[in-house]
Amino acid sequence: MYDRKLFDLFVAAPMAGFENASDYEANRSLVMTMIHAVRMHTDGIKSVYYAGTKIGNTQTFTSHSDAMEEDLGSLLLSRMLLLIYPEKLATGALVELGYAMAMKLPAAILVRNYDHLPYFLRHLKGFSRPRVSGPIMVNEYDGEDSMINVAISSLRELRAEISNDAVH
Repeated sequence: MYDRKLFDLFVAAPMAGFENASDYEANRSLVMTMIHAVRMHTDGIKSVYYAGTKIGNTQTFTSHSDAMEEDLGSLLLSRMLLLIYPEKLATGALVELGYAMAMKLPAAILVRNYDHLPYFLRHLKGFSRPRVSGPIMVNEYDGEDSMINVAISSLRELRAEISNDAVH
């Protein structure tokens, strides 16, 4: 069922983990802008899955089980993952990252502060190839414009590393 890849990129970003609806809506708006920029400026990334695309506000969240099934099912159909982690919080996006790592999918992680990452991810800065996962790119960003630019450059570098692997 999951042998075909439908999505070039799976975007994992906090949704229900925010303390209030306005934080979710502001983050969603930024993520949507970033997705548009990534599609425009990153070769090979056109089809993107982001659960927030169809969830404009917290009133339209799906059930927990439906969200898990749709999101993890879509992750199985994706070529790579991009995690946006704007602050230290409990979020299903970290579960999606763990799932992607177990699948050995290439992953890019954008974080406001490296210290906000879970303990065993804090040593990953820049590009690395952990033995237990696929290639990972971890970079900090410091604002909205920075996040978009760092997303584009991280995904370009990650895709280049993946392409180099295919050649060798």
